[in-house]
Amino acid sequence: MNPMHLDDETEPTAEERKADLETGFQFVLTHDAELLKRLEDA
Repeated sequence: MNPMHLDDETEPTAEERKADLETGFQFVLTHDAELLKRLEDA
């Protein structure tokens, strides 16, 4: 469930879903990179 779409009951468009996926994916990549860096520094 995507909190961005809570206010409108309509289905998100394919474009919106793709954008959300890319944002989420970018976040995960960044987060993983930070975690790996911390592990290396430990």
